[in-house]
Amino acid sequence: MILTASTLFSITEADSEDTPALSPAEMIRVSSPVVSIISKTRAPASIPEMKPEILNVRVNCAEEKKTQQNSLQPLVMLNLTLCHEIKSTGVTLTNRTNGFKAQLFKLTAKNYRTDFIQLSKGNNILVIESVLKDGQKKVQTLEILSGS
Repeated sequence: MILTASTLFSITEADSEDTPALSPAEMIRVSSPVVSIISKTRAPASIPEMKPEILNVRVNCAEEKKTQQNSLQPLVMLNLTLCHEIKSTGVTLTNRTNGFKAQLFKLTAKNYRTDFIQLSKGNNILVIESVLKDGQKKVQTLEILSGS
């Protein structure tokens, strides 16, 4: 079925006879009864309502081999603070529970931030691998208990 301006006008005219329209474009404006009903009832279906959660993690520090954190959200962002300088492309972060590989953004020589990391419900094992300037490889594990 092809809708022309006159067909569209006829369909909407039957719904609201008290609102005369001068042109099809005027009929589609936000104040139109049809559009206002739709805009009140429509919402994005795939966007969960959540507050962003950012966790701070120290990496390559003598006292930090395995750490645990809790999160109520299905997505978290990490602020990584490095205790030792690393090679320029020397940090990777992987959620071993679901295979998600985080993208890291360098903020300063010793500070990085990840994109949002997808968490599975329950215990998530995140592995942070880094290569120091002297070539030494460091591995640190972070456990995040997610209630998502």
